[in-house]
Amino acid sequence: MSSVRWLVPVVLAVAAASVGAGVVARDVYTRPNGGARTTIVVSTPLTTSTAASAELPGDPTVQLSQDAAVHPDGEVVRGVLQRYFDSINDKNYDNWRDAVTRERGGQYDRARWNLDFSTSRDGDVLVHRIDDASVDTLRVLLSFTSTQELTRAPADFQHSCIRWRVVHLLAWEDGELKMEAGPQGRTPQRDPC
Repeated sequence: MSSVRWLVPVVLAVAAASVGAGVVARDVYTRPNGGARTTIVVSTPLTTSTAASAELPGDPTVQLSQDAAVHPDGEVVRGVLQRYFDSINDKNYDNWRDAVTRERGGQYDRARWNLDFSTSRDGDVLVHRIDDASVDTLRVLLSFTSTQELTRAPADFQHSCIRWRVVHLLAWEDGELKMEAGPQGRTPQRDPC
């Protein structure tokens, strides 16, 4: 009988703590809706492409998942990535330099950039998630498909079509959001198409 007497308060305390933790977690992980957004796309699984093989690399329009669209900087991130991928698809080095930080831009002169990206085409770009990494940087999880000649494919992943899943840092520089020095982590996930 004495064990039942103390069991009821313990069960009630655990239940109250669980409810409290749930409320705190909801508040921490729920982002405020920053107003009206443009196109919102429900995220597809990271391993699938929406393009048929003949249409690869797919639609060049950068899309936002529902999660990314409600981030306060979601539309700004979409715009930066659109400029970045358009510059690669259009073979426009000057526009690419405008979309990246000075540090990243300094890694490529025009001749090397033109050579490295000469056959690259990117599409099916989907921003899955945007997180604040620091006061002046954002961590962006995105997937996209790239096509390129085998001679221009990564040396350690020789495929003419690659489905990428990467985390990029975007940084505020001179009041504009720009692509940082490269994917975060040394091994982005990738699969042949």
